[in-house]
Amino acid sequence: MALGCRIRRNFERPSKELVEAFRGIPVANIDDNCGKIAAVDSSIFPLNPKARLL
Repeated sequence: MALGCRIRRNFERPSKELVEAFRGIPVANIDDNCGKIAAVDSSIFPLNPKARLL
């Protein structure tokens, strides 16, 4: 079942250790290896280019 356009605020967060294991890996590489389930349109860009995901 698709969630549609919803903001989910209450969900189980990954451990700090798991998040840290992904540090330095490009987001596109992570998404490619997760079956491309988290990709967004390529026209979306960061408001702050200096911001880091992790």
